[in-house]
Formats: sequence, C-alpha cells, structure tokens
Amino acid sequence: MRLITIAGWLLAGSTLAQAAAVATGIELAASAPQPSTSALPHPGTGADTISATDPEESANQVAFQTAISMIRQGHPDLATAMLDKLIPRLEKRHARPGRQLYCAYSQTEALSYVTQAAVAKQDALVLHANDLCDAYFFRGYAYVDLGNPDAAEADLKRAIGMAPNNPHYLSEMGEFESRRHDWAAAMGYYERARDAATPYAPEDAKVSELTRALRGIGYVDVELDKLDEAEAMYRRCLELDANDQKAQRELEYVLNLRAQRVGPGQ
Repeated sequence: MRLITIAGWLLAGSTLAQAAAVATGIELAASAPQPSTSALPHPGTGADTISATDPEESANQVAFQTAISMIRQGHPDLATAMLDKLIPRLEKRHARPGRQLYCAYSQTEALSYVTQAAVAKQDALVLHANDLCDAYFFRGYAYVDLGNPDAAEADLKRAIGMAPNNPHYLSEMGEFESRRHDWAAAMGYYERARDAATPYAPEDAKVSELTRALRGIGYVDVELDKLDEAEAMYRRCLELDANDQKAQRELEYVLNLRAQRVGPGQ
C-alpha cells in the first residue's frame, strides 16, 4: 500500500476520508494554504505534501495570481500566455502515468473522489489547495473573452474532469452552453451543479452555489418558455437568500412577461 499523507484541511475529529483512503490506498495530499481566486476556496487530497516555503510552489503562486489579475484587468491574452507556461509545470508536479488527478474543495467532495477511485481501482491523487484545476478553469474563462470557444470548452471540461462534483465549475459550463443556445446541455450542467452544491460545496459557499445553479435552471426554463418552472426556481432562490437581487430581477421579468401575454383586464 502506498504512503498516505493526510491533508491538513481534513477536520481533526473527522476520519471518513482518512479511513477510506487508508482502506483503498488512494493518496491524500495537501499543498500550502493559499487565498481563493475563484468563488470557492482551494481544496482536495493527494500524495505529495508541499511546504509553504517551497520556492517552486511560491513561484507558481505568483504566476497564477498574476494571470488572474490580468484577466480581471481585461488582458485575457496576457493571462493565457502565462497560464500556457504554468499549466505544464503544475501537471509535471503531480501527474504520473495512469494517475487520475482530482481537486476537491471540501472534505465531502474529497471523499466522493476517494470512493470513485476505489470503485474504479484507479491510481488517484486528490489535490488540496492546488491551482491546477483553477488554472484550466481561468484559462477557459480567458479563452471565452478571446472569442475562442473551442479552446474554452476544452479547458473548462478539463477542470470538470478533475473536479466533477465542483458546482462552481459546473455552473460556469452551464453558462458557456447557454451562450451557445444549447439549452439541453446547459440544463444538464446546471442540474449537476444544483445536485452538487449542498453535499460538496464548502459550508460558506453552499447557498451561493445552489442559488447560482437554480438561477441557471430558471434562465433555461425561460428560454424554453417554461415560465411556471422558471418562477419556481427564482422563488426558491429567494427562499434561500432573500437578498438575491439577480433572482428578484429574473422573477420580475417572468411575472411581467406572463402579464403581457395575458393582456390588460384579463
């Protein structure tokens, strides 16, 4: 059995993921804690524990944060150029022949990948606080801004392939498909995001990820002229978060659209 390095982000009193890892030989690892650059914090589990003073890790962090800053400042071309160099370095750091990489953002998400790998008898590394998945995710986001949908799709799907229970990634893919007016595909991703939000999102992101997915489902319902279903989605969002202004605006749009169809006095 391979050496198990228990990730520091696992709760001290909780042993589910640890026990599953030990029983199956799936590796758990943690890298140095780092600030989140997406809506979710960085989580996961894997084999190589990385020191907070690791110079390579520090250099990668600087490159990653700079790339994200470039995206936010409206320079997706510069961001993709940086991520083109960073991603191979991150892959080399963790990839092995035949190894499946995962990124988890909560203990329950990590446990789901440990279980999935065990069932598949898969050599797997579940990463914590690692930028590899986010590097693919943000490069895909930058490719959208650059008008390169094929490259964007490939990167977003690569991120989802390593974090299939990540509601943030799934909702982003739903938005991508919505922009292409592929309503069936968009609905599929939003529903996956909805189903993943409560069990797998970190505690402080559960409501925001769930409402984002529900708003996405509502948006597709409107496009498919399913106003009753859309209304139900937006009202559910407001039950979860009374301050959800996006859901409130969309609900008002649905109600106004229905009123216009009925006509005055009817």
